Amino acid sequence: MKKLLIPFVILILLCSCGKQMQIKPYTENISFELQGKWNNIAYSFLGETKENSKIVLKIISPERLKDCVVTLSGDYISFEYLGLEKKGYISQLSSDSPLKAIANGFKESLINEVHTKNNQLYFSYKLSSTEYFFHIGATGLPIKICNKNGNNQLNFKNVTILK
Repeated sequence: MKKLLIPFVILILLCSCGKQMQIKPYTENISFELQGKWNNIAYSFLGETKENSKIVLKIISPERLKDCVVTLSGDYISFEYLGLEKKGYISQLSSDSPLKAIANGFKESLINEVHTKNNQLYFSYKLSSTEYFFHIGATGLPIKICNKNGNNQLNFKNVTILK
């Protein structure tokens, strides 16, 4: 009887009884590389996030934007290049801008519910009429941002938690 009861108890303990495991995206105080194609343009960024969803990105490519530093903070964006600075609103960026997708993805990571499909963890959000997916790993760290058909995709690499 005990032999039958022990596996049954273990199964009950391992089973979440219909509740999904709650994994929260870990998107503050991290550094990362972000690479991929967006609107058929290859992008590469070195990035770091701070508290309050502040994101600092150094553009590595495309070459014409190399060394430009972009800061996304709340509703604001600033570009710094060769000592010059331009400030504006993220909402002023075109809806298919990779910077807008990044900013909104990190902002949504604080409030959106994580879903599971095909053994992948993600949450989704919309910019205009386009649906985007922010994929995270089992630890909550970001993996990629992509649109529904996958032709725009940025992959996170070397994600590190900062102290």
